[in-house]
Amino acid sequence: MTGIHIGKLIRTKLEDDRRSVEWLANNIGCVRDNVYKILKKESIDTELLMRISVALETNFFRYYSDIYYDKMKKKTDNTD
Repeated sequence: MTGIHIGKLIRTKLEDDRRSVEWLANNIGCVRDNVYKILKKESIDTELLMRISVALETNFFRYYSDIYYDKMKKKTDNTD
């Protein structure tokens, strides 16, 4: 469990950029209904996340990367 709700992060970016669900659907090659489903998901397939990241010009993987580095730091700190 990462504590990340990727769908909410994508929705926020869409809203900040004033982009529509239909716009995102067209840019990632799916239908609008599927985007609505994506926005409700806590996690999604990495290939899909890559397409969304490119379309929205945002590295959504960084949220996971930040958690990874935090966990690795804690792990290292606990072994000292």
